[in-house]
Amino acid sequence: MQRNSLPIPFCRIPLWVAWIATALCLPAASASEHERIKAAPGVYLQSVDGLASERLASNSEFRIPNSEFHAPVTRANRIVGGTETTITQWPWQTAIAFRPSVASGNGFQRQFCGGTLVTPTFVVTAAHCFYRNGGFTSPDQYSVITGRTNLSSSAGQEIDFDAYFVPVDALGNPLFNSNEFDFDFVIVRLSAPSVSPTIQIAGPDERATWAAGQPAFVTGWGDTAEGGGAFPDALRVGRVAIADDLACADSYAAVGTTVRPDTMLCAGRTGGGVDTCQGDSGGPMVVPVSGGGFRLVGDTSFGIGCARPEFPGVYGRLADDPLRSIIGDFILSQTGIDVIGSGTRPVTLTMITQGPKRVTTKRKARFVFLASELGSTFRCRLDHRRERPCASPFSVRVHPGKHRLRITAMSPLGERGQPALRTWRVLGR
Repeated sequence: MQRNSLPIPFCRIPLWVAWIATALCLPAASASEHERIKAAPGVYLQSVDGLASERLASNSEFRIPNSEFHAPVTRANRIVGGTETTITQWPWQTAIAFRPSVASGNGFQRQFCGGTLVTPTFVVTAAHCFYRNGGFTSPDQYSVITGRTNLSSSAGQEIDFDAYFVPVDALGNPLFNSNEFDFDFVIVRLSAPSVSPTIQIAGPDERATWAAGQPAFVTGWGDTAEGGGAFPDALRVGRVAIADDLACADSYAAVGTTVRPDTMLCAGRTGGGVDTCQGDSGGPMVVPVSGGGFRLVGDTSFGIGCARPEFPGVYGRLADDPLRSIIGDFILSQTGIDVIGSGTRPVTLTMITQGPKRVTTKRKARFVFLASELGSTFRCRLDHRRERPCASPFSVRVHPGKHRLRITAMSPLGERGQPALRTWRVLGR
């Protein structure tokens, strides 16, 4: 069944892009056939330029009007139910945008999907971002933005696509299913390396990082509410939990949608309220692990509405086979870099989302914080005082001078998580 025949379902791409990209179906940059690279038994990765002509989107000249760009919006403080964050905390997050030569405007106006930097020259994102009218669009229309919190700024880098690769069978038929969103990923090769940090995909011995109930984080510049029109300029983060495969499949089956546990992973909250949304497509879902890092476990694919109860978001199951091996083996063969992690376990992570300015005259400081694991409690230590229980929001009154607050999340089992630290200076006598 077509997804657009369901009650307000969507692939998570901005509404304005759906109309633009339908018209923006340009030919491949080269008519020559490219070699298929074996990635798994019966599965190959093929540059979109090398697909048979019938697998490419049809020709159509089109100029993107400024009226179809993201409209200015009142800045909301969430993805859907999330908080504003910075690229420093999620440096592997990328924005997928139309190139400046294709569409005028800044990065905020040209962005339409997200992605994840797994090596300096390779990004993983969603296949549906580039699939229109029965085929894939040409890579010479797109660029990747890295190292940027606010898309309208000039921070970081903007790097053109060199090529992007789609999974195909032995006959060259793409495995991405536009009716059911199976194999919803592509691998983008950049025309130049990014200097931003990268992230590894969770490995086969790290299955606990994406087990049912495991807390995870989703990031992106997608809509802050279901229905469209509230796209943020600044990066947002939301905390979700990995959903049970069978429960998620049953929820979607009730409305005629298939969720395949071999290539799809669900995450959200039972009561709704936090989710990815339009414009977050292809972006990362990550889990904090021992040693202070994160692992990539999924890429944003589709959902019914945004943050609805009983309908968690659906993500590409990047951390499990067959997708993990397809991606990992291909990139290893191309770069010699192993993008699959090993040997870590999930941990509770503490994050401060709001706090005082680094230098301020205000003696009262207010902090808002959260933990990666639902049901966690917190302990706070101000300067050299004794650690004590605390809860978000947390306020303290201090004298002029330099101060430090250390917040540690405690898991429901009583295990200490990785703490968050914030220092600030109060001016005055």
